[in-house]
Amino acid sequence: MFVFHFLHLISSFKLKLVILTIVVLISFCFKCRSQSWGDSTAKNKILFYSFETPPRFPNGTKGFYEFLARNISLFPKEVDILAGKVIQIRIILNDYGKLIFAEIVKGTNTKYDSSLINVIKDMPDWLPAAQNGRTVFASLDIPIFFAGQ
Repeated sequence: MFVFHFLHLISSFKLKLVILTIVVLISFCFKCRSQSWGDSTAKNKILFYSFETPPRFPNGTKGFYEFLARNISLFPKEVDILAGKVIQIRIILNDYGKLIFAEIVKGTNTKYDSSLINVIKDMPDWLPAAQNGRTVFASLDIPIFFAGQ
């Protein structure tokens, strides 16, 4: 009787483990989905990470960070939570400078990461990157540092 009860316990434990694994995988997939936007097949294209002429946001780097500051809306409490934190984003621009994919490489939490993705996907087009006199697809990793008030 003890062996039967023990085997039943193992069976239940395995079932619980399988269910827990499925739940974790599903939640991970939803988390990943909320942290990216655009055509993920762009990652499979020939991408340039270093360029003769780098892509340029309208009004340069300063314009990019001003765009973020204007469009990210946070409550004062959220500003304190994010103070001193860095979110790393990766964007892929096509050969016309249009954003086609964005993802969070290093984030804080799903809520803030999703908000940042929503702002990023509304960016204006960039001046495209060039290599050997031709415009090319470009991948950029951009750190976004949140300063306190």
